[in-house]
Amino acid sequence: MNRFLDLLILVVFSPVWIILMAVISGLIILRDGSPIFYSQTRIGKRSKPFTLFKFRTMISGRGYGSAPKLADFSRTTCLGRWLRHYHLDELPQLFNIIKGEMSFVGPRPEIPSYYDASFKPVEHVRPGMIDSATLYWINEDWVLNEVDDRDHYYRSVILPDKLARSTDDIAAKSVAHDAGLLLKAVWIVFLGGRRKTSCTNPPVSTSRPKVLSR
Repeated sequence: MNRFLDLLILVVFSPVWIILMAVISGLIILRDGSPIFYSQTRIGKRSKPFTLFKFRTMISGRGYGSAPKLADFSRTTCLGRWLRHYHLDELPQLFNIIKGEMSFVGPRPEIPSYYDASFKPVEHVRPGMIDSATLYWINEDWVLNEVDDRDHYYRSVILPDKLARSTDDIAAKSVAHDAGLLLKAVWIVFLGGRRKTSCTNPPVSTSRPKVLSR
């Protein structure tokens, strides 16, 4: 998605996301204390590192670790599980979009330890909050929770599949294609009939990709 459309969406929906972020920030402070945000180094366009922001969803003082989404639900707060289930923890990345480091639609930025030469087909575009790979692996937490070696499975199965889908998105890129992904994201996350989450069970989806064999 081009820069003009990113900024246009931000402006048009600014009353919604500003109020929503203020409410979520207040809930985090009231329920879990500070800090409100979590930051992590990711690799962006032209392999340039930048700081990605999220709402904190884990117990303060217990780090997220080097690998993304390793499904350690014991470290996630009750509020954090709800935020992650509806992907509201991603809202602070709107600041990354404002800064020009990300777009609404584009391949998800990876952490440095997983970034290698295989990212060359996608490194020429700005990373995004969503793309086809993000939507297909919408329940990545749940899938990783089913395997023994999560790091290996992420590297050998999930990451290659994500890159293939992101590459296809770049080849098909257009305003209509990007708008379709945004509408699909709203449908899957909020209207797709996903199961309810709780403080005792990990968030899951009724339409989750099958765990592929290693």
